[in-house]
Amino acid sequence: MRVRLIAVFIATFLLSSCGQTVGVADIDFNADIEAIGIGVAKFQENTRKSGTVNTFEDFVAISENNGLILSEIEASTDNFLSNIEQASSQLPEVDTIESPSKSKLVAWAEGYKSWIYYQKQNQVIGEACMRRASDWMSCLIENLSTTSQNESSSTIKLTAAIQGIQEWRKLAGQ
Repeated sequence: MRVRLIAVFIATFLLSSCGQTVGVADIDFNADIEAIGIGVAKFQENTRKSGTVNTFEDFVAISENNGLILSEIEASTDNFLSNIEQASSQLPEVDTIESPSKSKLVAWAEGYKSWIYYQKQNQVIGEACMRRASDWMSCLIENLSTTSQNESSSTIKLTAAIQGIQEWRKLAGQ
């Protein structure tokens, strides 16, 4: 559910004037945001399969694929953050009608970094369960409280950042 909200917000953000090209080396925040969105959608689709996992092999395949997808999302987020820094001198210090402030864009990228961090913590738990092939399902159940807490923690910074972008959207009349 939370991943779906993240993906929906990315799509909304792409349709706004915030997803703009900045003059520094023609940085296109739309492309950065789209890459993150594609990764999140892939992660969501792959994770959705976990509800029907019956075999250890299926569990391993989903876990390994999620690890690869998280690496892609992390690379896209790092690129977004790098582009924000590169365009730093052209980004406003406070929200304007044309653009959210640099701090809001940085907070958004950092929100994704936090989301990725907690998802990777769950990946570590999954990898530990993969080493317990004979009782992998018991391992997952034993760690359910931790993975649930990680899932909850993963969206705290991102939700705050999204709220900041939504405030900018109101200012911009969107």
